[in-house]
Amino acid sequence: MLRTHALGFILAIVAGITFGQAATPSTAPSGDGVGLYNLPGQPPYLLAHYMAWYGTSWSKNHRLETASAPKAETWTHWKYAGKGPPHDPDQKLADGHRDIASVVYPLIGAYDSGSPAVVRYHLEAMRAVGISGITFLWYGPGSLTDQHLPLLLKEADRLGMRVAITYEEKVNFPPYRQPANRAEIVKMATADLAYICRTYGDHPAYLRRRGLPVIAQFNGYGKDETLGNHILSAAEWEQVFHTLPRKVAYIRQNLDEAYHPLVAGAYVWWNEGDWPMRFAKRAAELRDARQLGFFMSMVCPGFNDTGVWGWGPGPRVSHDYGMKVLRTTEDHALVDQPELVQLVTWNDFNESTCFEPTVQHRFEFLEELGRWWSRSTHRQVDLEGLPRAFADYRQNCSPTERAEIPAAR
Repeated sequence: MLRTHALGFILAIVAGITFGQAATPSTAPSGDGVGLYNLPGQPPYLLAHYMAWYGTSWSKNHRLETASAPKAETWTHWKYAGKGPPHDPDQKLADGHRDIASVVYPLIGAYDSGSPAVVRYHLEAMRAVGISGITFLWYGPGSLTDQHLPLLLKEADRLGMRVAITYEEKVNFPPYRQPANRAEIVKMATADLAYICRTYGDHPAYLRRRGLPVIAQFNGYGKDETLGNHILSAAEWEQVFHTLPRKVAYIRQNLDEAYHPLVAGAYVWWNEGDWPMRFAKRAAELRDARQLGFFMSMVCPGFNDTGVWGWGPGPRVSHDYGMKVLRTTEDHALVDQPELVQLVTWNDFNESTCFEPTVQHRFEFLEELGRWWSRSTHRQVDLEGLPRAFADYRQNCSPTERAEIPAAR
């Protein structure tokens, strides 16, 4: 869901001495013997926020995000049934597109996130415009997203790209899990992060800062009488960090100063107000005061979640959605020297925050992004790589996937 109630941030690090002790940005070598990150050159870097939760009627695995509650389902995240108009991809619209829960339509059609051809297409298109890696939305051990992560790491490694997990704090609370008390919540969160460290932290394609695996967080929300707020307090996160088998570079959503410098990084998420544009100023002040190690800004074309009816309360549509919002966010994305800039998002079709090429916008958002990135950082991009990635997908995907590609109009 769109985090308008909390403006995301990503990348917190354990800056040197103790878990969250903040440090000023540095170009000191990382544990990988390269630079600050296990990526070529020095910051800033572009990362794309990535959803790997899409399932189709031809998917091999239709398990939902929570391993604790497996349930057979087709068209995962393409289908919607709730308040507002339903969307059923088994039905075709007048234009021949499937009735998916989105106001934009993938240029390759509805797809399965577990498809190697899809993943290769996505990463090749990203790399063409200067994107160095992805922040991978993850719902816990054994979840559908967890099952898709090894494929992303394999393909990212092939291209010299990097992957960092974005952890959903909400999985520790109902309806995802049923903890009896706060101590159980801390125990479950610790187990999740330990699993990430042991399973993925040493993979050559996993993103690291100063040799520490990066783990980002989307904050939980809500509360109930039994468990209280559905977020972990700073004290509870300190318990988690000190119980892990290794230090991590943890990044928390929102610039909630009670969590810093325990959490040394922060990232901003898109919303309709002016906070995303003010974020860098306050983040830089905290960084200069050694209360924050670094921060990640964002670029975004805006959102339109009409396809899921605003997750119930009603659609939310950004004023000037599209190129105007994108250019406005570009104008602010490099203010005060962020180490990372996140695309919000690569492929959240439910909220239409998509840089992934669509029938409606084709490559225009990515072409604009690539031109801006090259102009602002003097780095080389390959805009011709965008249609080439699409052509390669068309040639190498399965017959079933090829049949989903919308006819050119």
